[in-house]
Amino acid sequence: MVLRWHHARKEYMFEWRDWPLWENEAIGRKLSSEGANAVVEELVRTGHAEWNDAGKSMVTLMWHSAEEIAAKLFDFVRKHDMVGSVFTVYELHQGDEVLGTDFFGMDEGLFRKALSVLESQERVVMFKGATSEEDGVKFLG
Repeated sequence: MVLRWHHARKEYMFEWRDWPLWENEAIGRKLSSEGANAVVEELVRTGHAEWNDAGKSMVTLMWHSAEEIAAKLFDFVRKHDMVGSVFTVYELHQGDEVLGTDFFGMDEGLFRKALSVLESQERVVMFKGATSEEDGVKFLG
């Protein structure tokens, strides 16, 4: 439920203690703090979330793992005959070309993790730009 709710809203981060769906005011019930923490810890354990801070208050959700996103991105690139092309990181997760994909509007940190997966598989070469928005990616065959 946590993943579906945030996925529908394209929200990648949340403060888990204040999540509105832990409580149902209509029936007067609320999940205990321990129960909510157990849910979030399970999301972290299964690779669907990461803690953002040492105090474990903010969580980044990943309805797809970095490996799954990397595979989807590379499939998209092959399908659209973009192998050999160079793009900015910004174009790949915010551009019109990727509108409607699972990675459009994605948290940039998670998207960069997926690119790192592709880099480790030698499917991309990364180029440093003047700003993080100008960092480049070349897809290899």
